[in-house]
Amino acid sequence: MPKHGFARLHEWAMESAEEDRVIVEQRKQTDGFPYRYGFRACFTLQENRLSVDYTVTNKDTQTIERYLGGHVPLLHRARLRSSN
Repeated sequence: MPKHGFARLHEWAMESAEEDRVIVEQRKQTDGFPYRYGFRACFTLQENRLSVDYTVTNKDTQTIERYLGGHVPLLHRARLRSSN
């Protein structure tokens, strides 16, 4: 497995989009990873807060181990401005 995992290397497909919520998923299975899985991310905006929820679904017949690490680079330095 590459350093920092493989999820960041795959494209995300749009599952649904609303004014305050976007759900994306990875549909490609990782070459060399011996398990079948599903991976989704839900981004929700409420007032001045962004929430990110990840869902990993085991689609295999055996128990799998998974570790998630997610961060948005430099977000703490950004100033978010209203478009109004």
